[in-house]
Amino acid sequence: MQPFTGIHSSSFRRRVVKTAECLRAVQECFPELPIKEVSPLGEGWGNWTFESPDGLVFRFPKSAESAAELEAIKPVITELEDHLELPIPLYNYQSDWGGLPFVAYQKIPGTPLGRVELESSSNPQGIHQQLGKFLTQLHQFPLARLREEFPHAPKQPWLGECVELNSQVKEFVLPDLPYTLSDRIAEIFEEFLASLEANPIDAVFVHGDLEPSHILWDSSQQHLCGIIDFDDGGIGDPAWDMRLLLHYYELEHLRLILEAYEATTVDSWFMKRVGFYSKIGYFQDAISAKRRNNEEWFDRCLYAISDAFR
Repeated sequence: MQPFTGIHSSSFRRRVVKTAECLRAVQECFPELPIKEVSPLGEGWGNWTFESPDGLVFRFPKSAESAAELEAIKPVITELEDHLELPIPLYNYQSDWGGLPFVAYQKIPGTPLGRVELESSSNPQGIHQQLGKFLTQLHQFPLARLREEFPHAPKQPWLGECVELNSQVKEFVLPDLPYTLSDRIAEIFEEFLASLEANPIDAVFVHGDLEPSHILWDSSQQHLCGIIDFDDGGIGDPAWDMRLLLHYYELEHLRLILEAYEATTVDSWFMKRVGFYSKIGYFQDAISAKRRNNEEWFDRCLYAISDAFR
């Protein structure tokens, strides 16, 4: 899971689920459901997603790694509902297809909350407060219960992952950057690792992927109506959940969200971690591109890294 495994592996074999196969799986596994058609809803890093006309969403993991993430998060999802005011997907239907599990849940109505939608809303303050309260409730989920489901999660989030990432950045990325920039990035990593060792982090349950497409809002009522896609959830650093809010909504809106956040102390060290994590994805993508010998993708990653650290 991304919050505490750090780097997505590119070595596993992905499966492809087409619309016809999804329909066959649904009809064979859930014969009680009168579903005669499904349509593609979207594709994420780890899942194929389809929707039935009556609003059931079916998620099929692309790999054994994604399936393991799904299996780990399933028992937590049901309990999370009691701790969160905002609706989340509940896996009402669960089965296996092609040797891997898949789930279905009733679609939560709403549209993605992009920055344009947030800034054009007549109720931005209310949305900031809703997001801050959601993160507070999520990060206050009982840690003892989480340790039962995630027994192998590290006691100190992201230290081991950052050590591994640092090593791979040195091997795959820094040699292709200008000397002065690669030196500066190496220093930033070393300084951050030293700070992680010196300042242990209190772990919490994190969503792991709070991008706008996973934050749903009701434009007619001008408020949030649900949070979806918890597949990257797990035990981690609370600052990890802020990195995409910073990336997509920028610092001004993140600060307003954090005004309503009460799960942990927001200080300069917290914000430093948010800033560092917001740039992690560039390196993860560059490493994946290098391993796949995708030069065009790798060059785009190098450009993004150079822009982020200039």
